[in-house]
Amino acid sequence: MYRYCMFLDYVIMYSNGKQVPEVCTSISNRLFDQNVAVRSALCRVVSNWMLNLPDRYSYFPKLIPLILTA
Repeated sequence: MYRYCMFLDYVIMYSNGKQVPEVCTSISNRLFDQNVAVRSALCRVVSNWMLNLPDRYSYFPKLIPLILTA
């Protein structure tokens, strides 16, 4: 799962970023996974997006609930 999260991180970071709302809805279910490593990897990925995405301020309403859930 960690490799999948890192791959997802690279794809979103080096694309135009328009897929963030779609990705957020699909990964929100993974935040309720029983495995702690899955939740922590997703938390790292979302926090990286919040710090480094070029258009991050427009995606804060989608990203902040993911961080608070984690």
